Amino acid sequence: MRRRNRVPEVIWFSHSSCGSKIIRKHRQSRRERGARNRDDIKPLHNVKLYSQLVNPFTEKVACALALKGVHYQRLEVSGSDEVKQLSPDKQILPVLEVDGKRVSGSVDIIRWIEELYPEPSLYAADPKTRHQQESLADWSDTSFAFYWNRWLTAVEENERNRVASSGGILSRIHQHVDRQLGIGQDDEMASLASVRNIMDELGRRMDDLVGFLGNRPYFFADQLSVADLAVFGMLLVIRDGPMPRSIVLLADRPTLAAHTARLSKLTQQGIGERDSQSDD
Repeated sequence: MRRRNRVPEVIWFSHSSCGSKIIRKHRQSRRERGARNRDDIKPLHNVKLYSQLVNPFTEKVACALALKGVHYQRLEVSGSDEVKQLSPDKQILPVLEVDGKRVSGSVDIIRWIEELYPEPSLYAADPKTRHQQESLADWSDTSFAFYWNRWLTAVEENERNRVASSGGILSRIHQHVDRQLGIGQDDEMASLASVRNIMDELGRRMDDLVGFLGNRPYFFADQLSVADLAVFGMLLVIRDGPMPRSIVLLADRPTLAAHTARLSKLTQQGIGERDSQSDD
């Protein structure tokens, strides 16, 4: 698998008005996840997970917390100023706060969770296997975020062009004449082809995962690891988001779809509590 340069986690969610509208328009209704009465709740008294509305790195952390049996509150961050306040050094999300102490970035957060609660472990005891798990997690984070941001940039550019071309009456007349003469159609076709190419490449990256997963329930035999969490977070957000054909792309790969559903069920059985203000 070709490794891409790491994409900062905060880039995943666009704070631009267009990006926000795109994501909110296609947002899937989510069932409120109230606290569960479970005997295995870990005794952390005040655990908060800060994130944007849509963030696959947050889903990765949320899954880890659920698997560890940690009760937490999920809070939505509204803008860049709040990100700087929560994570002044890295300025990235998600941020996990435990009894006043904060750690930002999903990689460091999961390592911290592993230190607090070693069981069940998210890493193999064998150093070589652990390195492979972390490498696959890193590849998933960077590769799928790369395609998401390419797609979102293309959509935002198309939206800006559409708004610019829908101005006054004179602009609409020019637009009508251009359509009659075939002017601008090449740009529109090129834009559509670009989106198709992005989705085709995304499908090939899913094929890479299918080959690696094989018929195993998890990427490393029967043990769920940080690699599974990383892949799950990315595919969950892609599947439920606005990218065209994303549901079909995943459904056409049954073993990968089953893997996503398997971890989604585990997360839904977790004990995360979404803040009441996050859906306002």
